[in-house]
Amino acid sequence: MTKFATHGVLGASTGILMGDIGDLYKVVSFLLGRPAHTHDLAHYGKRVADALIICHPELPDDAPDGTWEKVRDAFTSKWGDEMELDPALDAVLADDRNPIETLRDMGFGGKITTL
Repeated sequence: MTKFATHGVLGASTGILMGDIGDLYKVVSFLLGRPAHTHDLAHYGKRVADALIICHPELPDDAPDGTWEKVRDAFTSKWGDEMELDPALDAVLADDRNPIETLRDMGFGGKITTL
């Protein structure tokens, strides 16, 4: 799947949630090549934004001074509610790290219980 909700793509390129967080997770998961977890958004956020903007330079990298709604609405009116991402982005950030390893990379030293 290479079509994503535009607000999810914008959230990933700017680091500002602009709609349903589930759509942001879908974009990040696409670039990671695995399901993204909450801490992955912070861990990979800059790399996700950089990769998106390299492939899609039309994407904004910021929404200054609380203008995220204007940025989202202007971009959506020009590009539509969904946008196709370059297939080259599929798993472009895959690093063979699982969510537990990335949590440890972020400094979490506590006990992790998996289901």
